[in-house]
Amino acid sequence: MQQPNEVIELLSDTDTEAGANSTGNSYHLIIHGKPRSMPRPTFMSWTKKDKLMQRVVNAAKPHLETFRGTVLTMLQQNYSITNGILSLFPTQTVSLQLTFCRRPPNSFFQAKKRNGKDLRKMINEPDKMKPDIDNLAKFVMDALTGIVYTDDSQVTELVLRKLIDNKDPYEGKTIISIKLHT
Repeated sequence: MQQPNEVIELLSDTDTEAGANSTGNSYHLIIHGKPRSMPRPTFMSWTKKDKLMQRVVNAAKPHLETFRGTVLTMLQQNYSITNGILSLFPTQTVSLQLTFCRRPPNSFFQAKKRNGKDLRKMINEPDKMKPDIDNLAKFVMDALTGIVYTDDSQVTELVLRKLIDNKDPYEGKTIISIKLHT
């Protein structure tokens, strides 16, 4: 069963807030659900038959693989891309614009705590809560490697924003704009 974070909708030409759109060398995706971040690796160690065993565990790996698979499937279905593993920009430099919109805290929905303030004005401001924006960006950039570009070193322009989601149903979303960097 797909989680809400892996749902990508198709964008119409007039509504750039709905899902996915492509014009030539430009792609726009909106992934609804809580934005994911790349956590620090966890190190495990144990002994087995008097021998020290160690392993690095990446807690984001299952989410990363699901995210990558969903992006690849949507590109294949909506943009007539038929390759199995591909790079939309195999050698070119890429410009990424990433906007992360976090679900507002529950206190924003409680009228007595808002003191009569307009909810949309309160949550249409930068988000200073964790996770850090660089960890959010790293997750998306790692997920796009091998699909959009061959290596994330091809990303030569990166614009990041972290906001609180101001549109009903306030579930959070990740907005990804990819284009050829000239």
